[in-house]
Amino acid sequence: MSLASLRTLAVQRTPLRTLNQNMLLGAPVLALPMQEGAGGTVFDISGFGNDGTITGAAYQRLPSGLWYLYFDGIADDVNCGNHASLGEIGEQDFTVEAWVYAINGCVVCRRQASGPVFLYWHTGTLRAFVDGTGWIDSGLAWSLYVWHHLVLTYDESTNTLTFYLDTVSSGGIVAGNPLDTGPDKDLVLGAIDLGMPGGIYRKFYLALPRVSPQLMSPLEVQDHRNRDKHYFGIFNGNILSRLPKQRELAVVR
Repeated sequence: MSLASLRTLAVQRTPLRTLNQNMLLGAPVLALPMQEGAGGTVFDISGFGNDGTITGAAYQRLPSGLWYLYFDGIADDVNCGNHASLGEIGEQDFTVEAWVYAINGCVVCRRQASGPVFLYWHTGTLRAFVDGTGWIDSGLAWSLYVWHHLVLTYDESTNTLTFYLDTVSSGGIVAGNPLDTGPDKDLVLGAIDLGMPGGIYRKFYLALPRVSPQLMSPLEVQDHRNRDKHYFGIFNGNILSRLPKQRELAVVR
């Protein structure tokens, strides 16, 4: 079966009928429902073909039927390549969004090797890394072992980052330097955490990642979370179901 046929099958087999429509809100250039449930490729439904190659991460499934990826902290990531549609992410207006359940932290999205990090958990707060400036803290503290909706927006005109944690905003934070001034590198989900001595991989669960080449407004952030939260057992702000604190499964290598 061709790659195009596999991508179409991944979209059609999604058991959650409105999921793909919701994932395409905001005209993303990367939208990964992650509903394949197996295999070494996670298919992008944005129309730009930015499929991710899985190394070391494993599919798991929520009671709602939603699949997600488990990063076990042992050299695992999802490489989405460096298609032209991803080339300006970090240089012009953009939004990175995902649902994350952290076990010992997370690196949601970054450029490969020494490039900027767009969403990162460190010592309990959300952060980003900016070329030439270093780490920028959001001031938003979040807990382990709970699903959170995370968003980072970048406004090129003001060189401003805004973090959102479950719709709570950090307010605009001036980056100091443009996020990404170097040559474009592959966009990677997961990846090594170079903020720690020697670099380590983090353990976390990742669901519904998407990247858009425009700013998401606070109202859009709230709308996206409200559309997706029931998949994670969240109703009216209350978490009705939680996952075990850790589950070790066979991984896709």
